Amino acid sequence: MTSSQDGPGQQPVDAGLGVPLQPNAVSANYTANFAQQVQAQVQQSADLKAAATSGKFSINPEAAQEMIKAYQFAQQEWLDGQREVDLVAEKYQLGSTPGAKVISNWNQQVGQQFAMAYMSLRDVYQNQIDAYTQAMKNYQENEAKVSDSLRKAGES
Repeated sequence: MTSSQDGPGQQPVDAGLGVPLQPNAVSANYTANFAQQVQAQVQQSADLKAAATSGKFSINPEAAQEMIKAYQFAQQEWLDGQREVDLVAEKYQLGSTPGAKVISNWNQQVGQQFAMAYMSLRDVYQNQIDAYTQAMKNYQENEAKVSDSLRKAGES
């Protein structure tokens, strides 16, 4: 496939077909959807952390520990994937044709959007770890209060 450009500011076209070169909309939609889903997860994890911080969320320590381990594992996987995500966000050198320049710039833009959403996953994982850590403490405090109440009731 070759491309041509008639003048400055005009969109490159496939010389063989005479149609404008357009980046893949499916990839752009996937990246936008991913970013929206991550932002929803960030909000949900922040809400869970706020509930735990306010004492409205508690969980059995054994279950909390399993959740914390899972999110710590996810954090490590996130760190392991960070280098690849950074590579995706770099500008690709695809050549000097007008079409290559369009695709290169578009790839970088989509890659940077993906990288920003990926970075937000770190917040999700940390919020979840913080929430379950606090929820476990809440549970333990509630258990201590119940035990103390039962002990005092038994003394009466």
